[in-house]
Amino acid sequence: MDVIPLIKYPNQELQIILDDQDCTIRVTERSRYTFLDLTVGNTPVRKGMICTPYARVLSEPCAFRGNFFVFDNQTKPQEQTPPEWEGWNARWWLVYFTAEEMAEFEQYRYQIAEQNGIVDFTAGYGIGPYGLMRYGLF
Repeated sequence: MDVIPLIKYPNQELQIILDDQDCTIRVTERSRYTFLDLTVGNTPVRKGMICTPYARVLSEPCAFRGNFFVFDNQTKPQEQTPPEWEGWNARWWLVYFTAEEMAEFEQYRYQIAEQNGIVDFTAGYGIGPYGLMRYGLF
């Protein structure tokens, strides 16, 4: 897991190497929501991905290895709130997980769901990252 070194500024862009991938990450805030654009080399991977706490930022499979998450370190997983630029690297953290770390993290989330009695992931909202947000797990 790597913490992406964001600064307390609403719109920013940085270049970083993640798992041997030359990445350009742009984080923007619009209408109180935070969005992420990801480019690897000169190839755009995703644009306008919403940054929701405890949900995969890259919600669909793509050529990028790994994924990003936003965590609110001042609340419980089921009570996390969307990030605000004033709190980057103090309250909210943008982190990168390798593919191997993602597999471990997914297992952990399902264990938490089972401990909370959420066993039918497909009922009502589905199994996607936004479907289980209603349970506060994604």
